Amino acid sequence: FLVGAYYDGRLRYGNSDIYFTDKPSHFVEDTKEAIKWYKEATKDKWSSDCLGAYIRLSKLSNNEESARDYLETASNRGSAVAKTLLSDYYFYDNSNYTFYENGQRKTIINAPRPVRELDTFIQGIMLLEEAAEIGGSYASGSLYWIYNNFDGKYPTGRDEAKAWMHRRKDDEQSANAHECKIWFLDQNADLKLASMLPYYKEGTSDAFLLRLQALEGDPKALYGLSVYYAYGKVFPKDSAEAIRLCKKSAALGYPLALMSLGNRYYDGNGVIKDEIEAYAYWNLAGCENKKAHDYITKIEEKMTEAGRLLGQKRTRELQAEVEENKSKLSRK
Repeated sequence: FLVGAYYDGRLRYGNSDIYFTDKPSHFVEDTKEAIKWYKEATKDKWSSDCLGAYIRLSKLSNNEESARDYLETASNRGSAVAKTLLSDYYFYDNSNYTFYENGQRKTIINAPRPVRELDTFIQGIMLLEEAAEIGGSYASGSLYWIYNNFDGKYPTGRDEAKAWMHRRKDDEQSANAHECKIWFLDQNADLKLASMLPYYKEGTSDAFLLRLQALEGDPKALYGLSVYYAYGKVFPKDSAEAIRLCKKSAALGYPLALMSLGNRYYDGNGVIKDEIEAYAYWNLAGCENKKAHDYITKIEEKMTEAGRLLGQKRTRELQAEVEENKSKLSRK
């Protein structure tokens, strides 16, 4: 794969390390050689998890059928990026939108693309939903726009509740990537060292450090581990463990954990749906997190006065619990 990336013009060196870019290098670019080596990567018995090779082969393919076949393979093997890219085939009729030049598939900028029929369109949504569940942040953002259906062109109509759910998921993933340095692959981030080497799981060394810090009660580490378990990153996916760790982090007042639990309670995701609990967790997180503060503003538009007062009462209770837990930890 590395050799393929080199001939693809995607390999860079800096500070004695290797990294990748989506902007081809003008020094080396030999599509024919890149394709040859990417294909070798897919044949190697040690490279069964090297899904980036399939995605690059799709992008370099000289016909629509083979491009899609590569994405189908990577999607079936669990690539969030492939699922996201593949969804485009179900959303739009790409006729007269793509063309091939020097063996590479390209798109006509600003060309109108007819939206497909409802049944086909829903298959695309299902792919994006799957991608969002395994860390495809671009998928979460796309679902927000689709469910909002601002210009009314999508056959699914508008679903404001689902749109807001995916907006919050996108916010949460972005915050995790920025503050906890946990990677969420976007539509084009297919050349990451961690996503291609079969013997290197994404964020393994970081996860090991988080485990050590979590043993000492570090709230950020506890939350980071909860995200790994929630999305099946490094560790096998374990929703129950993800919630347990997130609650431990929230009990120590970590803002992202509070925001995440608020999301879970509002959506009924792994916990019993409870808007009062959601309000309280978002309210507490909103002291340090603007997104959570925005959620409170939105939810208050639909809450009764009695519900708002209950939420504020529960916020004070949570705050007291957090202060007590912090005090206990400091005395250990």
